Amino acid sequence: MIRFLIVIFHFQSIITLQILEIDVRQSVMKFNFTQKKLNQTFQLIIQKEETSKYLLIELFVKNQSKSSPNLMLLQSYGQAPFYDLHSPKKRIICDNYDINGQQQSKKYHYLQLNLDQNRDLQLYLTILTNKTKNYYLQFTASNIIQCPNNCNKNGQCIHGQCQCKKGFLDEDCSQTAQLFLPFKMQNIQISNQQYIYTMFNTTSNYSLSLAFESTNINKSKINIQMLVSQRYNLPCDINNNYNHTVWDQKRVEIKLLQESYLESNFSQQSHQNLLIIKLSSEEDINYKIQLDFQIHYRQDKEEIVTIILIITLTLILIFALFFIFWYCFRRQKKNSSNNQQFMIPALVDIDLNPQCSICLEDFIKTEEQLQQQVKTDCLHIFHKECLNHWRKNRNTCPICRKSFI
Repeated sequence: MIRFLIVIFHFQSIITLQILEIDVRQSVMKFNFTQKKLNQTFQLIIQKEETSKYLLIELFVKNQSKSSPNLMLLQSYGQAPFYDLHSPKKRIICDNYDINGQQQSKKYHYLQLNLDQNRDLQLYLTILTNKTKNYYLQFTASNIIQCPNNCNKNGQCIHGQCQCKKGFLDEDCSQTAQLFLPFKMQNIQISNQQYIYTMFNTTSNYSLSLAFESTNINKSKINIQMLVSQRYNLPCDINNNYNHTVWDQKRVEIKLLQESYLESNFSQQSHQNLLIIKLSSEEDINYKIQLDFQIHYRQDKEEIVTIILIITLTLILIFALFFIFWYCFRRQKKNSSNNQQFMIPALVDIDLNPQCSICLEDFIKTEEQLQQQVKTDCLHIFHKECLNHWRKNRNTCPICRKSFI
């Protein structure tokens, strides 16, 4: 059993209106409401016991006003949705809200809740509106995820998402749209706004070309919103990928990129993408529109060339550093080997060999100078520096020509 406590917020005052008890074991329950005052907020505080796993909350606006309804349906756990007074921009803090219904100014709003989540917290439902409206709330409990408004009987419900039939779009398949085939000029009439879409399968980056042709004498401005998705949701301010404004008799070249988040929502189908385009104009216009796709190889080639160049430069740098390290290590090892191969002569040896046979200068008989002299295995004595220079080009003794090991 679920109990709803409706609270009205008006000029920061709280007034308890009534309590409704709902048995969610029943399949569907409806409640009618009339919002008589402007800028009122209806809040539903939900307390529940053990029940079905999923709860579909739907709101249907009953009045047939021509103006678009301005309404928001919000939900949160633990506390009711509230205005963040500390934020520089006016915003509402909540856990879930019907973003599509609010962005599209629809007369149908819905929320899908998992009753197993946050079962220890109270559920709060808030309705915000700024116009007098008649509407009713409908609650449907189920063990499986239900689709919004039964897809308006214009689609098939698969895992809680509508797969719309040909000619229909939106999360509940409520929006009529014209299916366009690529590379073919087709007629379309834009009356305020019109939706067109096409389907394609690709995993590469691609370019899109929109060609507009009109017989109108006066030029007309067309606003374009586009969305690449694998669902049937419509372009709107919150999820719109591309915005363009063009004049008639123009060709628009647009580069589209495959989004990383695009994954198939239907396990039994291939990865089919939808390009959904919203066209709006201030006047009724008859147009011919052509959609052209072209795989965008150029960027791929540029990226490959850039990657190859970076890898090549990195390898060259690594090789240069390795060569410098190897050269320094080899030189140090060679000098160390030279020092270890030869002995330091004694004063007696200097008496027998008083002169360096390489530079032809006499040895100085001091302990300090003895450290700068070497004695070979063949018992010949040289200045250490002289012998190192000699060994750069030769590996034999300057006197007896015996090979150094």
